[in-house]
Amino acid sequence: MCKLYPLNLSLSGFGKCKVNPLGYFKGNIKIDDFKCNADIYVVENNVMSYDVIVGMNVLMQVETVINENGIVIKEKFQRIEEVDSLSVLPIDVTPNEVELNIGPDVPNIFKDKVQQSILSYVPHKTKTTNVELNILVKSNEPISHQPRRLPFSEKKIVQTQVAEWLEQGIVEPCSSEYSSPVVIVRKKDGTPRVCIDYRKLNKVVVKDRFPLPLIEDILDRLQGSRVFSTIDLKNAFFHVDVNKDSRKYTSFVTHEGQYQFLKVPFGLCNSPAVFQRYINTIFRPLINDGIVLPYLDDIIILSSSFEEGIERVLSIASEYGLEINFNKSHFLKKRIEFLGHVVEDGKIFPSTLKTKAVLNFPEPANLKQIHSFLGLTGYFRKFIPKYSTIARPLSDLLKKDRKFKFGEEERISFNQLKLMLAEKPVLRIYNPNYETELHTDASLEGYGAILMQKSPDDKNFHPTYYMSKKTTDAEKKYSSYELEALAVIEAVKKFRVYLLGIPFKIVTDCSALEKTMQKKDLVTRVARWALLLEEFDYVIEHRSGTRMTHVDALSRSPIGIFCISFDNILPRLKSAQDNDNEVKAIKELLRISAYENYFDQNGILYKFVEGKELVVVPDSMQTEIVRNAHERGHTGVKYTEKHLQDYYYIPKLRQKVEKIISNCVHCILINQKRGKKEGLLHPLQKEDTPLHTYHIDHLGPLESTNKNYKYVLAIIDAFTKFVWIYPTKSTTSAEVIAKLEIQKAVFGSPFQIISDRGTAFTSGDFADYCAKEKIKHHAITTGLPRANGQIERINQTIISVLSKLSLENPNKWYKFTNELQQTINSTYQRSIDTTPFELLFGTKMNTGGLDKLKEMVEAEFQANFEAQREELRKHAKQQIFKIQEENRKTYNLRRREPKPYSITRAKGGNTYDVVKEGNHEGPNFTTTCAEYLKPWNTMLEL
Repeated sequence: MCKLYPLNLSLSGFGKCKVNPLGYFKGNIKIDDFKCNADIYVVENNVMSYDVIVGMNVLMQVETVINENGIVIKEKFQRIEEVDSLSVLPIDVTPNEVELNIGPDVPNIFKDKVQQSILSYVPHKTKTTNVELNILVKSNEPISHQPRRLPFSEKKIVQTQVAEWLEQGIVEPCSSEYSSPVVIVRKKDGTPRVCIDYRKLNKVVVKDRFPLPLIEDILDRLQGSRVFSTIDLKNAFFHVDVNKDSRKYTSFVTHEGQYQFLKVPFGLCNSPAVFQRYINTIFRPLINDGIVLPYLDDIIILSSSFEEGIERVLSIASEYGLEINFNKSHFLKKRIEFLGHVVEDGKIFPSTLKTKAVLNFPEPANLKQIHSFLGLTGYFRKFIPKYSTIARPLSDLLKKDRKFKFGEEERISFNQLKLMLAEKPVLRIYNPNYETELHTDASLEGYGAILMQKSPDDKNFHPTYYMSKKTTDAEKKYSSYELEALAVIEAVKKFRVYLLGIPFKIVTDCSALEKTMQKKDLVTRVARWALLLEEFDYVIEHRSGTRMTHVDALSRSPIGIFCISFDNILPRLKSAQDNDNEVKAIKELLRISAYENYFDQNGILYKFVEGKELVVVPDSMQTEIVRNAHERGHTGVKYTEKHLQDYYYIPKLRQKVEKIISNCVHCILINQKRGKKEGLLHPLQKEDTPLHTYHIDHLGPLESTNKNYKYVLAIIDAFTKFVWIYPTKSTTSAEVIAKLEIQKAVFGSPFQIISDRGTAFTSGDFADYCAKEKIKHHAITTGLPRANGQIERINQTIISVLSKLSLENPNKWYKFTNELQQTINSTYQRSIDTTPFELLFGTKMNTGGLDKLKEMVEAEFQANFEAQREELRKHAKQQIFKIQEENRKTYNLRRREPKPYSITRAKGGNTYDVVKEGNHEGPNFTTTCAEYLKPWNTMLEL
């Protein structure tokens, strides 16, 4: 099938009726004996009464003869008969006018260059990405709908749209058990759009957590640019493929049939996230160079001059086949509208469209309209000083049990907010190179701050951000200087991303605060706050209250703020990077050109490795980072390395992890010593089904607790390696059966249990329980723990880690069992090449907290992942066999074959004289003890 390329041309014949082609493709044509390559234009079926019309671009290459025998076309050098008559009607080809929005101040030489690049743009799609939409659902119950009844006029619209999608390869017919209905919505210009109502499906879809860029971060990165271009993509989501196994979920029904999407549809909850991942992958080099800032289908190109950026962006877009709506794109403009803001000459304004919506907002008649109005004005709260004081009468209407009454006070508030935005407030774009001041103030009502920067143009300070917050009931009891300190701390936390790594001045009207921070002995609360300021480079300046009225208003009219939280280690990493010569050299290189997937973000150096953005750790902090990762659970080399690789870039990581772990005192004290012993390893036959076989064992006795726990019952699923850890008071069969009943309530009973010959497992009660539940019980040979090797190995990990975690308080070990179980099940296992949780449930564990884990397990356990997990399980089984073979060979290297000896004399103290039987290595006769003797026939059986 040929690729159909878009084009901006109109065709017209002698009647001058214009026809717009659907597109064109390149092909080889053959007419009689003539062959050539040509561009073939495609038009709608109802345009022509002929299948093909040959254009002048072909006829100019041939001799065309029309006589009584018909039409003959030959190459020009061939001899032709005399022509009685010849009539060729011309078809005019004229380019459609594309409305190019190019800045008025652009010199003609650059304007012509941009126009040429745009008019010659063709989405060739010579490259692809591996990004596609994968859909996972929480429930195995299909979501299905009957087709909605539509008016005849709308049925025609749906029919036409589906036919177009089929022709473009966007949808295909299907017979999926899932189906969603279509709905017709109207665009802003009133034209209809066919959409799919995925609301019910979205409720059961596992959300894609790929983050959309923060609008504030994008606006901050506009600093330094004076010329902007914005590109709008056509049908943006349709650029991304849907995974073959996920297409059934996108199915929709119409009055004509059922179809599923081959491209990412609109309306699906994960569509924005997967498209953002797709567009970031395409433009990553330009994003790292600070040339492109994509936000979904809106792409902004930053330029310090007219000739920079556009050609590179269009070249990459063409390679990946991006279709651009040039009529909605803007090029080389000094003033642009982007994400609801207007940017011009280093300043930022609210969008006129947004403010117009506020100015035209009708007087609210109910709480829903109050919500809408405050949400709309709240979008611009950073532009409006005293926002909370003005909006308080309206926000008070939202309080619980408050009766709705839109009186005079509320009307004044409503109109004043409109007026504030009508006055076109202005903020400057933050620039880290400008002199910065943080102005703060506090009162019993609340505290506020303004981040200000000195412009090099007029030498005056201008606001870049406003912040205010209400005081809580507890905070209202603070002393005045404590409130002033609180205002500083909250402001620094709010503006942390702007203030880290630069010198700045904190300006306050509280003289006591300036003196308090210089004291050695501080109130505990203030001392803790003072420590938070240690990572910043600041000085405090006192100014009288009469010079601080701009902030005083904010503190007495507080509003809620959104605080950005950062990892506590990042500020120290940034400081260490700034003092590392190698990191500084890389940053200098990045200012010139891209370098080995490194990029600078907010002053911190990152490296893009295998799809992950990793923080580069300088030499001075590598040991600390590795040690902290290891001491989270005193895990081994493989697990520690795996954890670090998800967040940090450290060269020669494996060597450094091995060095840290080999010198860990806790691990040296706790870890079991291992020597070369007799006996070879014979792995058990494995099933390829989760929850089929359990290995089960008791550990202990451990240090007795105040809850009388002395033992641990450990259960491990043989296939997925998923572990359950239960603290118990005894080793009786009653407690074992009770725990298995807990397992049964969630996972059902296993088909087989492997255990040692402890009394709990050899009792009649346990045998009766297994018979009732139809469980095959396999008890291993006494004295042969390796026959139950999986549980024995996990026992070593459990005892080792619990001992390390409870060194300071040994009788509190039971408090760590849940945390340990979560850690083991979410940690990469070499034998299955994934984590136990992911192999069992088909998704990664959310380790944010036990409550979240519980919710996630309950929700995800119901999901039907059979198709998706089949390949994963097959791979896991192969990996298990591979690791077992490796373990067998490695184990046998440390073992030797047992040798036969005969006892010649029994001595006291369970010792014996023995003599060698047959020819083998070893002494001819020696003395040994009963502990090292076994019957030779039994050894052969083993």
